[in-house]
Amino acid sequence: RDAINMGMCFKGSGALDPRGYPLMYVGSGDENSEGKRPRMFVISLIDGKVLFEYGHNESLSYRQDNDRWCAFDSSPLVDAETDTLIWPADSGMLYTFKLNTNYNKSTGTLTINPDKPILNRYMTSLNTDPGNDLGMENSPIIVENYLYVGDNRGTYFCVDLNTMNLVWAQEIKDDQNA
Repeated sequence: RDAINMGMCFKGSGALDPRGYPLMYVGSGDENSEGKRPRMFVISLIDGKVLFEYGHNESLSYRQDNDRWCAFDSSPLVDAETDTLIWPADSGMLYTFKLNTNYNKSTGTLTINPDKPILNRYMTSLNTDPGNDLGMENSPIIVENYLYVGDNRGTYFCVDLNTMNLVWAQEIKDDQNA
């Protein structure tokens, strides 16, 4: 297939759709030469076109520098059963979107029409200052209905995806990038 040129570098870990749909999810890490800010992208692997981009200048972000740093370093996950994109961000936000994916393999047509995102942010008793470095760079793990992710301040925590409530947090004393 032809190269996909997005006009900016990608610091984030890309992911392919787990259902075998020709979709790639990737996040950008730096602004480009025209000043375009980082964001998340959903790209069709049929034609290399961006079907959806989102996540720049999130007003609910805990990060004080969210107008300058809103990268998506983590690899997102897709709940195949509910057609939901789950993506932690450097802004400190946890985004969830119902994608409303329509893929017809026989005709080669693919569309998505995401619902408005559900945005969540988490402050724990271990981390009470929202400052400029509070964000999630590492890729999440999901087991059953629980999401596990770490933040840049050394807190690893668990979120119940059914309620989006924080279940527990553990101080691990290091920025999480893995």
